[in-house]
Amino acid sequence: MTQNNFYKLTPYYNLIVAEFFGSWDMDVANEYFEDALKVIKEDYSDKPYAIIDDLRKWELNTPDAIKFWKEIYNKNDIHFPTHVAYIVGDSELKKGVIERMIENVVSFDGAVFSEIHEALNWIEPHGYNMSPRTSDI
Repeated sequence: MTQNNFYKLTPYYNLIVAEFFGSWDMDVANEYFEDALKVIKEDYSDKPYAIIDDLRKWELNTPDAIKFWKEIYNKNDIHFPTHVAYIVGDSELKKGVIERMIENVVSFDGAVFSEIHEALNWIEPHGYNMSPRTSDI
C-alpha cells in the first residue's frame, strides 16, 4: 500500500483500488502517476489488471492537472489497465469532469459510478476482484 495526504493505492491480485483526497495540482498528479507506475511495474507488468478510482473525497484537479491526465491517457508506452471504474458519489460535477477526461480514451474501458458496489458489479464480470495478492497470503 502507498499512501499520503492526497491518495492511497491498495493493490490486490489483479485490481488496484486508489482513493483520492483533497484538491490536486500538477505536482500531486505527477507524484500519484509515479507511485502508480511503481505499483504497476512491481505487481502487474506481465498481466492484465483493472483500477477502481474512489473519488468521493477528492476535490477535483486544477486545469493543468486535467491536461496532464488527458496527455497520459493518450500515451502508447504505458501498460494501462483494461478497465477503470471511477466512483464519484452523488457529484454531477465530478461525473462530468471524469466523463470529459475519458471520452476519447482508447487505452482502457472506463465508466463512472456513484458507489463502490456498482463499480464492482461492472468490473467483476471482466475477471477482476479484490482477492489478495499472492504475496499477501
